[in-house]
Amino acid sequence: MTTSQPMVVEGIRWSFSSTGLSLLCPEDLSRVAHLDTKRAKIIKHGQHRTVYRVELASGAVYWKHCRLNGPRAWWREIFRGPKAKLEFTKAMELENRGIATIEPLAWGCFDQAWPKGSFLITRALDGTEPLDDYLLNSVSEAFGERCELTRLLAAFIARLHAAGVRHPDLHPGNLLVRKEPNGLQFFLIDVHDLELGPPLSHRARQQNLVLLNRWFQLRATRTDRLRFWKAYAEADESGKTARQLELETTRSTAELWASRGTRCLRANRHFREERGLIASGFAGRELDEAFAKTLLEDPDRPFLSPGVVLLKDSRSATVCRLDVPAACGTRPMVYKRFCVTRWSDPLADFFRPSAALRSWLNGHAFLDRGLATPRPWLMLHRKKLGLTTTGYLLCDRVENAKHLHDAVRDYERPARRQLMEKLAREIRLMHERGVSHRDLKAANILVTASGDCQFIDLVGVRLQENVSRAVRIRDLTRLNASFVNSTHVTRSDRVRFLRTYLLWVLRGQAGWKDWWRQVAVATEAKVRRNARKNRPLA
Repeated sequence: MTTSQPMVVEGIRWSFSSTGLSLLCPEDLSRVAHLDTKRAKIIKHGQHRTVYRVELASGAVYWKHCRLNGPRAWWREIFRGPKAKLEFTKAMELENRGIATIEPLAWGCFDQAWPKGSFLITRALDGTEPLDDYLLNSVSEAFGERCELTRLLAAFIARLHAAGVRHPDLHPGNLLVRKEPNGLQFFLIDVHDLELGPPLSHRARQQNLVLLNRWFQLRATRTDRLRFWKAYAEADESGKTARQLELETTRSTAELWASRGTRCLRANRHFREERGLIASGFAGRELDEAFAKTLLEDPDRPFLSPGVVLLKDSRSATVCRLDVPAACGTRPMVYKRFCVTRWSDPLADFFRPSAALRSWLNGHAFLDRGLATPRPWLMLHRKKLGLTTTGYLLCDRVENAKHLHDAVRDYERPARRQLMEKLAREIRLMHERGVSHRDLKAANILVTASGDCQFIDLVGVRLQENVSRAVRIRDLTRLNASFVNSTHVTRSDRVRFLRTYLLWVLRGQAGWKDWWRQVAVATEAKVRRNARKNRPLA
């Protein structure tokens, strides 16, 4: 229910729910006063919206400022109405349908003829956290707790669909969870684009579940996903439907990755363009702008600074360590310069992405696919006569990490076996998610202090719809060649690695000897080729 007589405060015309009318007074609607007294704390900020948490006498509220970011948003508000009003109205409708969501108190827009943005005030849902954060950081490994969480989440989604609610961006980040005495309570958020109607059809349910399953397919086990499906369907659906859901999720995820492939090459809420007289490129939004400006003015300055720690200095690349300003103090990063080694390099880069650009694109492609690699923060290029020359890449530094060779040498046998199995799983996932790495050598794999593996030097990475067996053999050969002369990796270790990579537990042992022979033959050819060219095996 909304009041019939709006209130105007500081040029903003407000409309209230019945609860909001009793809780909010004109002083509570003074945005300027909240900012001046620092009662308003920024929770999220971007080009299209800013979210504040404001402590009022009646309790904490969230205040969302929805901006019009570009002509498209302006025209959309002309025809569709203020975004805050849409979210307010749909939250009220969700409450009527028995779906837990944010509690809307008021919405407002500027008191003028043409759109200029809108505002939404909701009551704070204290004690909640996003479901994705809860799943990654808070939920225990106890079997009973995971089963209960799966059952309750399935029941909430089933109730959502039965109430005729279809969320076009259904993922765990748009669900809040709170622990209560009788179990977990879920809340649906980001509701301005909800589709409300009659109970969803079988096909509409499947399509919406595919959106949710995209997150879980990368992070949850097959057993957990099947348990969710059985709880959602309540044994009324066949296993064939569950398999179809998995296949559609795989296709949908591949389409999502493809659509995000060039997102890091344009200005948006995650990235910004960096342009200077000497260099230009792209940076993550969270990277300190003042620091980025210093690199734009002179990209080579860090390599010449007194006391610089060089990690690599060769004809093709120079790498140093940097401490970069961040919100929490400083953040250790690695800064790499891709040198021009031949006169034809700039001309070749006119027809293909440069080494720095490939590393930037592939780094974010790895992160999108849930594969471990240091996050790239900045990519710059010098240009001459319209052609790219020297490139630069800034990315996170993995502290206390070892190269794979060193880790294999230093680990005791039980830890070494676990490392081999982890590495096999990571490489299998890499291939299953459409990624190949033609330079998959031990020097390009880091082992963290916790024993996990991270891939670096992604210039040789290729993204494809399906990684063929021949390409998989090539990648495994390159890795195997790294340990030809190692006394720490036995034939048993290699068999154990291949067993994990080929998923003997699920798919059986059939054909594994063919893989073994092909990798062995290709490795011998690689060793002979390097010996002929007098090149060491890295």
